[in-house]
Parts: sequence; structure tokens; C-alpha cells
Amino acid sequence: MKILSIFFLLNFTFLNGQTVIKINTYDTINHKYFLPKLLDEREISTSVGFLEKSGYYNLKHSRLDSLKNYRLYLDDSRFKKILIKLDFKKNDTLIVNLEPNPNCNCRKFPKDVFVKNCPFYDTWLYEPKKLRKIEDLPKNVSIKIKNHLVKKLGKTFYSKLYFKQANVIDNNLYDGYDKKSRYHYIVCFAFSNEIAGIGEYTATIELDDFASIYKDIEFPNNYKNIDLFKSFDYVKKRAINEKHYIEGKTERDFDFDEKLNIFVWKFINNEHQGEGNFIQRVYIYSAHSGEFKDLVINQMQVID
Repeated sequence: MKILSIFFLLNFTFLNGQTVIKINTYDTINHKYFLPKLLDEREISTSVGFLEKSGYYNLKHSRLDSLKNYRLYLDDSRFKKILIKLDFKKNDTLIVNLEPNPNCNCRKFPKDVFVKNCPFYDTWLYEPKKLRKIEDLPKNVSIKIKNHLVKKLGKTFYSKLYFKQANVIDNNLYDGYDKKSRYHYIVCFAFSNEIAGIGEYTATIELDDFASIYKDIEFPNNYKNIDLFKSFDYVKKRAINEKHYIEGKTERDFDFDEKLNIFVWKFINNEHQGEGNFIQRVYIYSAHSGEFKDLVINQMQVID
């Protein structure tokens, strides 16, 4: 037991090499915030710690395993990808200059339109590989996605989708999916219709190595009016006239309704009942016709 304790301390000793990192951004106003990480050989991520007032990350007090190799990792679609091996034999500062990603599908939208980003998947400390181009997917997977979405959505609506990103999970390194397939692909697509009040709406489709669909994209299935949208102002006006929308109080959401098989606007009204009790009324309107479709009432209680 004594020998094991000494070995543990040796492995997680304070490192004295290249343990100070400085990341410079080309735009300190719009691109001030980003999240660098450290990756080991098994793609397990470790925090680089807090950014000091001096603008440096200091790893000297991080519990890093001296027997492992670490890489500085930053995969943010706004920038060119960063993957740099740390050299603990060097006693200097690693300086990294972020560069803009020329192929970034980054869009800016007016404040009054709805935007839903690609969902975040929690894989704990494991860091999935991120693909920035649909061409980087295996050919059988990309072909299956195209054929399936064209059949499901129609050629016209499919042509308006654009690829956002893909996460590739190695099932040999992560235990969340079926081991019959080596890799699991989570592919995010988006569409935009600013006239209808939709800046960007995203959804994902998941497949395995064999191009079998693990989870379908949450879009309407074979709905003939999928590409027809009423403007948000039109739908909102109807909701106001039907006393379902109160300016300054009602919250809005845009979503796919599986039961109705359409895209919908949701107008959410929360009513305080006293003693921590709330009633939430969700008025559901078709985004295609503007018609009121359903009312969902949720009772909630806030417990201190």
C-alpha cells in the first residue's frame, strides 16, 4: 500500500515545463469568450483552469498525470481548430494566436427572430471529434442522410437545409452507445426563414457506422406544406386577438410537434398562484397556417 501511494504522488506531481498558456484572439469584443481544454491520449478532457487577470492560463497547480501526453484543444467553429501537443520538457510559455475560420457557417440575425443552436450532448469528460464539413463524414453515412432527408422532407425543403456540424463518438472510448458499431455520428442541420421569424432552427440525426439511423431528425414527415410559413407577426396577431398573448409577459418558442407533425409556435404564459405554485399555459399555433391547435396546461411548484 505504501508503494502504491508513492507512485500516485509521482504521477500527479506538479509540472514545471510548458505549463503557461496564452491565447490571443483577433477580436477582443465579438470573440472574447472561448473554452480551451486539454486532451489526453484517450480523448479525455481536462480543464486548463481559470484565466488569470494577466490573460494567461497557468497549469502548474493542475493535477495532470506526468506519464500522459496532453494536447491543447480548441474546436470552436468561429476559429481554425487548435490541437497542439504540450511539451513539459520546455520551460516556456505556449502562445497561440486564434485565426478566423474562413469556412465558418456563422450567421448573425436580427434580435427579434428565433434562434435555436445545435444541441449540446453531455459525454462527461470524453471529447467527441467534431466535423465541420459534411464531406468529412463517411460516404455511406452522408449518402444515407441525403436519401433519407429528401424522402422525408422533399427536395425543395431539403435544398434549404445547411450542415452545421457533426460529432463523432468513438464507442471504444465512450460507453453511451451500442458497441456493435465503432462510431456514432450526431449530425446537425439547420434552416432559416427570417420572414417567418425563424433566424435559425437546428435539429440532429444520429447514425452508426453501417448508416443505420439511431435517432431520426425531428422535422415533419412527408408534410406537403412543410415549406409554407406564415410570418411570426401574423401568428402573434392571431394569438393577441384570441387573448393568448400578452405583450411583455408571454414567452415564445418555435419547435416541432411530433403529434401534429408540423412546426409550431408556442406562446407560454406563467401564472403565479401563491405559495410557490404556478400554472403554465402553453398555446400552440401552427407555424404553417397560423391556426390555434392546442393548449397544454402544466402545474408547477417551486420548493425552497
